[in-house]
Amino acid sequence: MIDHTFIPKSWEPLNLGAVCKIRNGYAFKSNDFQENGILLFRQTNIDGENVKLKNAVYLPEKYLTQFKDYIIEKGDVLIGMSGSIGKICVYNLDKPALQNQRTGLLQFESVVEKKFIRYYLEVLEQEFVKKSKGIAVLNISAKDIQESDFYLPPLPEQQRIVAKIEELFSSLDKGIE
Repeated sequence: MIDHTFIPKSWEPLNLGAVCKIRNGYAFKSNDFQENGILLFRQTNIDGENVKLKNAVYLPEKYLTQFKDYIIEKGDVLIGMSGSIGKICVYNLDKPALQNQRTGLLQFESVVEKKFIRYYLEVLEQEFVKKSKGIAVLNISAKDIQESDFYLPPLPEQQRIVAKIEELFSSLDKGIE
């Protein structure tokens, strides 16, 4: 739970949906899966900064044209909405992929630093798990994610926060080496 007493007054209280929308994926048929072609980005591909390709499945090349509303490009931010609730992944591959159901693609408004929202979502992951529903496999809707409380700092402050986080991660990486 986020302690809201320490949030600066300059940060605007909003719902997350005011700064980013969640695009749901498409329910591709498993009988269309193949061993090569266009990557189908599924829950199992979510792995933080990288896309996990172990057990990846692919779709025919023609699907890029046929399902253009579900294309994922390098730099897109995706969120797990089933099983791996709230897990974030930045799509880092050069080739486009297609977005499977139960993965959400974050579409940002211009008033936000994309990396700031990504880091903020990592803080909200446990909140998303609490909001999720289901017995065997937990699920969360795009609406539930978008209705989450969010505090938006001014853009220059978002950029300073991202720079500091990345500086700290860089120091941590050097320490590990």
